[in-house]
Amino acid sequence: MVSWLKSSIGFLLLGISFSVAAYFDVEKSSLWLILATLSLLVVMWHVIKMWSWYRLFDQVSQLTTTSSTILKYSEDSDDLRRLAKRLKNLEKDLVLSDQDSQNKDLNFQAFLDYISMGLLVVSRTKRILLQSQSLGNFFPTLDSHTFKTLADLRRSDITVLVNRVFEKGEVIKKELVGLNDSDLILEVTVVPIKNHQGQFKDVLVLLYDLTPIRAYEQHNTDFVANASHELRTPVTSIKGFAETLMDMPEEDADLRKDFLRIIQKESSRLEHIVNHMLTLSKIGQSKPQLSSFDLVTFLEDVTQGLRPKMAEKGLDFQLDLPEKLIYETDHYMLSQIIVNLLTNAIRYTDEGGRVTVSLVEHPNHIAISIADTGIGIGPYQLERIFERFYRVNKGRSRQTGGTGLGLSIVKELSEALGGKISVTSQVGQGSTFTLSLPIIIGMGR
Repeated sequence: MVSWLKSSIGFLLLGISFSVAAYFDVEKSSLWLILATLSLLVVMWHVIKMWSWYRLFDQVSQLTTTSSTILKYSEDSDDLRRLAKRLKNLEKDLVLSDQDSQNKDLNFQAFLDYISMGLLVVSRTKRILLQSQSLGNFFPTLDSHTFKTLADLRRSDITVLVNRVFEKGEVIKKELVGLNDSDLILEVTVVPIKNHQGQFKDVLVLLYDLTPIRAYEQHNTDFVANASHELRTPVTSIKGFAETLMDMPEEDADLRKDFLRIIQKESSRLEHIVNHMLTLSKIGQSKPQLSSFDLVTFLEDVTQGLRPKMAEKGLDFQLDLPEKLIYETDHYMLSQIIVNLLTNAIRYTDEGGRVTVSLVEHPNHIAISIADTGIGIGPYQLERIFERFYRVNKGRSRQTGGTGLGLSIVKELSEALGGKISVTSQVGQGSTFTLSLPIIIGMGR
């Protein structure tokens, strides 16, 4: 392009010179006019070339990756061909970069939508610039749509951590319990977000809910403490009577028998506690083994094994059952539930009382009820009777060999079978425990 411009200017100056010479020298005017004309033609040819170049340059500058225009380049416009190719490559890179940016935005949005941890970005002015969809789960009493500033979270302990990170510029990780009963136990990690110059204006706050973990740990701690307390009594009793027997004269045969009976009784109680603890530990680890059987025959067989205990106390035992009802469930788990409920009914019903087992089929579930005319349960105790080691009458439970684990086993086994256990009771008039099990698709009749 530059060579064209120089040539055009040279020929133009040459043409002007010939024209001036022709003006002053008439004899040679014809020759000068011919040379001037040729020079002007060359100049015009270069001007046309320049116009074509600029026209092609304009087309090149308007090229897009979606354009279907095919440009023809001459040898003189090789620089435009290279420019067009470069522009095409740059535009392709720009499109790919834009697509990559959009994909990253989509991935980041999916991350914010589905991350289970709470996440938020806070500015120095304490405004929430970004938050995850799950953030509201960590503040159950608040509406996450109203979160605009850090103060909207209503957790001053989190605000203190954020302020500390802004002051020190270091990562802080701490467990926070909260001030209110509704506050969750949170593991909070606050991270400064630095730019390429090492400065930061925002912080990233990550929240992890430790409430179920701490509750589980407390539950286990309480269970171990209660189990240790319950195990200590029979162990101490067995040890004490055994040591007494070792020093007892052989002629005290009757007293020795009494002590041995006590040792046997405490050993049985210790065995029951251990067995119940093992049962509770296995419930969450095993899945129900389903099989179809007649519930009527099943209940008759299970209750048959407990009839001698009822006869000892002179209890009136009644069965209120249909002729036949085929159901699919775990035979062993269901038998444990019924035996525990019947054992409690016998234990807390005085002589001459009545125990009734009934089976009713409803549209959506079946109900197995065990009713007694025993001592009953007070309204303030009904909410706690399914807790581990909780006893309504501690003295009577220990006297009759109760472990305080039977009803907690019933509750967890009922849930494992997809059902639930409920109770109605009145002090002095007895209790009714009802096991509701869902109608399973494919159940026969």
